[in-house]
Amino acid sequence: MIKNNSINTLQTLKNSVSKVFINSENDWLFKAIIFGDKSSTPATYKEQFKILGISHLFAISGLHIGMVFAIGFFGVKLLFSMLLFKTNQRLNLNKLYTCAGLILALLYTLLSGCSVSAVRALVMLAVFSIMYLKGYQYLSFNALQIALMTSVIFNPFQLLNPGIYFSFIAVYILIITYKKLNLAHNTLLNRSLWLFIIQINLTVGLFPLVWFLSDGISFIGIIANIIAIPLMAIFILPSIFIIIITINFI
Repeated sequence: MIKNNSINTLQTLKNSVSKVFINSENDWLFKAIIFGDKSSTPATYKEQFKILGISHLFAISGLHIGMVFAIGFFGVKLLFSMLLFKTNQRLNLNKLYTCAGLILALLYTLLSGCSVSAVRALVMLAVFSIMYLKGYQYLSFNALQIALMTSVIFNPFQLLNPGIYFSFIAVYILIITYKKLNLAHNTLLNRSLWLFIIQINLTVGLFPLVWFLSDGISFIGIIANIIAIPLMAIFILPSIFIIIITINFI
């Protein structure tokens, strides 16, 4: 009974989210971006996305899970600051914000249908979050190894899926970039430069794997990803999630 009620609650919530864009001409696009549901995507667009090499942006992955985590983290942080919440100085509120982000990421993974890529990203996020909550070095190669082992234990067959290699190599590149790049984050210019360098490193670092798995890669695909990934992460996904939260919960 409890399981059925939970399923019904999740389905009701998913329907509420879906109704936000139901009258839009691009309803199929929002379904693909939010839930990874490409069943309504016209065949011509699917082919164009494949040619441009951006089909991966319409699968629920670390980009989506990370964005939802950030919304939960900073959303609760903003709420506390607006309420002028006072607490004991010894209480680390960042841990509370981390738990809020993790819970929202879990809920989103359930809403999106628990695809292999979504669960893999959630497991990775959970391992990093737990290590942070325990006071360990969370942005490290040890944490990445634990995340990989945990993910494989959950689903050993995903080793046959190229997605796991893309995911963990990408995070490996991010960790190296973060550790080696001595750049402050205190200005908009530095943050923009930081994001640009990350994108270049990811493109170069993943290039051999993309080349091997796709029998080559086009110059257009490289340029398209350099433009599309930051656009999706910085503007498109946050805008869609903010609209959904505003309409449904505010």
